[in-house]
Amino acid sequence: MAKGFITLAAGDAYCRLAEHLYMSYKLFSGCEYPFYVITDKEGEERLFKLFDGVIVTELQRNTVDKLLFLKETPFDETIFIDADSSVVNDLNDVFDAFEQNGSDISAISRIVPLKDGEDGIQFPASAARELGLTRDFPTFNGGVYYYRKSEAARECIDFMFRDALPNYHHYGLLTDKTLVKYDEPIYIIAMLKYGMTTLPVESNTMFLLAEKQSKVKWDMDKRVCFFPWEDITVSPSIIHWKFGGTETFQYEKYDAEIKGRYFNGTVCGSRRKLCSALQNIIYIQGC
Repeated sequence: MAKGFITLAAGDAYCRLAEHLYMSYKLFSGCEYPFYVITDKEGEERLFKLFDGVIVTELQRNTVDKLLFLKETPFDETIFIDADSSVVNDLNDVFDAFEQNGSDISAISRIVPLKDGEDGIQFPASAARELGLTRDFPTFNGGVYYYRKSEAARECIDFMFRDALPNYHHYGLLTDKTLVKYDEPIYIIAMLKYGMTTLPVESNTMFLLAEKQSKVKWDMDKRVCFFPWEDITVSPSIIHWKFGGTETFQYEKYDAEIKGRYFNGTVCGSRRKLCSALQNIIYIQGC
């Protein structure tokens, strides 16, 4: 299987988000590539009814689970998208952008200078020195990852699972005072160690919303979506809402509209009525 998309969902809340992501993909991506989901036994029956393929495995239900797609994907080339995202524009060019970048494992990032004695954005510079990393840091949110199967990628993945993940605390990869492990530092040090590069944020593929952002303007009929990001207005192919953003009235409104459009085109009247009722309830709750 040459190319495909994949996401991760466990628990009712994330299964609901994954359903939204899949429907937005089918409505707005313009792609014919299959879209799979990684889930646990609890989500298997629910998501099997919708996704093109379901991969059932044991999950820890934390962000480190996002490493699993590297081992579980059936595709030769995979783009991972976080479940708390919406596809709002054509994705046909996204694979081309990652392929032209030439890196077998990649993400979307800025590059931050690494200087002696200074901390990196997502983990201390001391960790980079211990690992012998001298390149400037890519810094990113793991809302989108790209993976192309190759020997170089396999070595990078082995390092993630055999070294970076079990030695997460030893290397000082903590980003706060908790003991929570995050996927981004693991990807970053592995990519630096094995010469993997990222797409610049200017690729306009994915942008992360600020927490509780409520200024997204999405005209689904005109296929136009834009919102403020830092000091500019962006119009990406993927919105990464984050979990806080998915709890806003605005996300709920767009979610209801997506379900209405998706089911109206694929199922019979009873489910259309159900979706219409759901949409009305959501709009009332948001007023």
